[in-house]
Amino acid sequence: MEINGTQVILIRKKIKNIHLYVKAPDGRIEVTAPLKAKDEIIFSFVESKKDWIIKQQKKIRNSSENQIRNYESGEEAAVFGEKYKLIIQKNQNENSVRIFDNCLILNVKNENVDREKLLDDFYRRKLSEKIPDIINDFEKITGLHPSSWSIRKMKTRWGTCNVKTKKIWLSLMLAQKPAACIEYVVLHEMVHLAVPNHGSEFKAYLDKYMPDWRYRKNFINGENS
Repeated sequence: MEINGTQVILIRKKIKNIHLYVKAPDGRIEVTAPLKAKDEIIFSFVESKKDWIIKQQKKIRNSSENQIRNYESGEEAAVFGEKYKLIIQKNQNENSVRIFDNCLILNVKNENVDREKLLDDFYRRKLSEKIPDIINDFEKITGLHPSSWSIRKMKTRWGTCNVKTKKIWLSLMLAQKPAACIEYVVLHEMVHLAVPNHGSEFKAYLDKYMPDWRYRKNFINGENS
């Protein structure tokens, strides 16, 4: 269906409520609705969420701008907030990644090398070097202690926390973000060890240990521009 000139994918299901989604990577709008829901009701619901839709699409655009598409020379890559030009070089001796001047150089032995995995492994190493000190610093000031932490590729989240096991997962894509953003995500997940929701108590924790957390949150989500 079309709403104010915008295409909306409508899926009818045996459900009770209307649900709205903004999908990556193109920011398309998708709505699931009850089988008998009237079009005007769906239209009104989407209209009421217009500001939220714009906000989510902006997040997706910001994230997409930093994505490497084809792993070819000339693309832009970021490491801890610094932007580099991606350069692919043939090297018969090794597959490796290094930073030189304003370039992120991927040395590959041949065309069959998985460039995405090579760069992911580089990001994982860089992030693994930084995270322990950040967690240690916040453990000291908050008294909160995760049982363990790990890094995984995530499409829609910067981090997550299992409050039962006290384990924290952090997005591999954090390796592209400035240290201040990484610190915010780590603290955010650690606070969930004490407060499982995002209510006033949760925000009070963040206010206490990171007074500028709102700015950092907006920055990592592309909402400061």
